[in-house]
Amino acid sequence: MYQQFLCRRETGVGVPDDVRVLLVGLEFEKSPRTLTFPALSRDEIRSARRFCNERDAVRFAATRSMPRAHLAREIGFSDSDLDFSRSAMGRPFLSNCPGSTIDFNVSHSGAFALVAWSHCRRVGVDIEQCSASLNWETLQDRVLGESDRAAFSALPHQKQRDQFFDVWVANEAFLKAHGSVGAGLADFSVLRPGVLSR
Repeated sequence: MYQQFLCRRETGVGVPDDVRVLLVGLEFEKSPRTLTFPALSRDEIRSARRFCNERDAVRFAATRSMPRAHLAREIGFSDSDLDFSRSAMGRPFLSNCPGSTIDFNVSHSGAFALVAWSHCRRVGVDIEQCSASLNWETLQDRVLGESDRAAFSALPHQKQRDQFFDVWVANEAFLKAHGSVGAGLADFSVLRPGVLSR
């Protein structure tokens, strides 16, 4: 079961009441080869066990079993009855629940995964590992719009890195909510004027 290698913590600061968000820590010291994944389909179990890198296998299994278990409870299905598919725009959806109003999104990076769902709106989530070795400045042109870059240049240098990651995940989450994963991050801004803190 996924509880064997996930420790769960609900989060939701600044999240609308109809949106549920779950942050999950992935426990990489446990081998996916020895775990069972009752919420996963046979194909997903086989896929998880094909990964050479065990961390990738744990991420794969977790980001399928964790949302499946929570979404199944939410709509009154059993875990194994839910089938995931992707729209033409790359958004995940439940392919065998045509009457369901639930919308969900998943992200993972490093040792964490994040899932959000709602019956009232489209949702998008993103999580990025804030690696000290990542040269975030080389990503600015791909991630930040022109107005965001101008706002960043006014910040003290030591604050720019943390703010960069905040804006990056907000942009990615916005695109994921609208089904345009990986496209046009620098073509828009999620920031309101003056929102970056000095």
